[in-house]
Amino acid sequence: MKTFPPLQPQPLRLVNSIQHYSWGMRGESAFIPKLLNIPAELNTAYAELWMGANSSAPSRVLLGTSQIPLTKLIRQYPQEILGPQVVSHFGKQLPFLFKILSAGEVLSIQAHPDKKQAEAIHRIDPKHYPDDTHKPEIAIALDELTALVGFKNTAEILSVLKNYPEISGFIGHEVVSFFQSKSNKPEVRQQFLSTFFQFSIKKRSELSNSIDYLERRLLTLSAQTETESLFLKLRKKYPGSDIGLFGLFFLNLIHLKTGEAIFLPAGVPHAYVYGNIVECMANSDNVVRAGLTPKFQDVPTLINILDYSEKNVSILTDDKNAERFTYSTPADEFAVQRYRLSLNKSIFVQKPQTPEILICIDGKADLLFPINGSIQAMRLKTGDSVLVPAVLERYELKTAERSVIFSASTPQSSF
Repeated sequence: MKTFPPLQPQPLRLVNSIQHYSWGMRGESAFIPKLLNIPAELNTAYAELWMGANSSAPSRVLLGTSQIPLTKLIRQYPQEILGPQVVSHFGKQLPFLFKILSAGEVLSIQAHPDKKQAEAIHRIDPKHYPDDTHKPEIAIALDELTALVGFKNTAEILSVLKNYPEISGFIGHEVVSFFQSKSNKPEVRQQFLSTFFQFSIKKRSELSNSIDYLERRLLTLSAQTETESLFLKLRKKYPGSDIGLFGLFFLNLIHLKTGEAIFLPAGVPHAYVYGNIVECMANSDNVVRAGLTPKFQDVPTLINILDYSEKNVSILTDDKNAERFTYSTPADEFAVQRYRLSLNKSIFVQKPQTPEILICIDGKADLLFPINGSIQAMRLKTGDSVLVPAVLERYELKTAERSVIFSASTPQSSF
């Protein structure tokens, strides 16, 4: 068996992959090129920056003059990078995927499977569902985020059916009347919403006509609601029979300010509309889509995994006075912390033997760490990211400018 030299207990600089999905921000306003201090290429969308070891686009680790895929380095040094508890609990893979997401246009209406569902759909269709694990995620607004999240409560759905006869007409009198008469029953609510999505396959021509009717009526109004304006904007992009154009009326439209966050467990339908966020999730790229996308859509699977329950959208609020703030979620795979540090500020970090990734969103700071009996420093400036392996259990952040840094790690409470 081949042996490798010991991995030193020190932070490792990352070179990360940019995903150029069509909904990403473009031009001079594109957030990711500004963050990385690179020129924005003409007519190129900058949608996501991936930090982690997902097989679709792993980060690369700078070792001397070489760039080694993080996936390869983890195979060589699983105990040193991940730590014995992570290896025992999650196997020889980084449990989380850390991202910067920059939405200039609306993403697809989508949801993510739970663990059991992920295993099943991966086994049946590994091409479209490349991972066999779930994908709980957190989205934290860097400036602002507008998003569609979760189904509206039943009273609001009934109001939609009343105020938009084009939608209720597409669904049909019989289905709508039954829902109205028994809307207090959760199973009837689920049946109604799943039928709505099923009709996107069974009644495509009726759907297209109904969307046309609603578009024509809304254009005659002197003013539209925010959701109506979004519908009209998206109708220009999706001129056919896209169920997402009606689906957005059944979802909660929310707005996050800087530092606010939402946690999305399995099954919650959502679509980011606009904004820049820090995002962290279990290490999976499984996305089940139905609407507002030219990508592969899988309505039958979406119907099976959706959470149809009546829940309020819970917004996590940042403590703006705290130098270090942790966003608490029920996820085992990850925890996210935000550091907001003034000039010449030092903060000491004692971490468990688990992996951590840091990214500097703004400012400049030194990461000081002990090695071979001395203290060394690694400079982090805006856009820089590093992996802190499990074998490095303590370090200090010392700012050279006012700095904002985000961290993703696997929490000790997972074990």
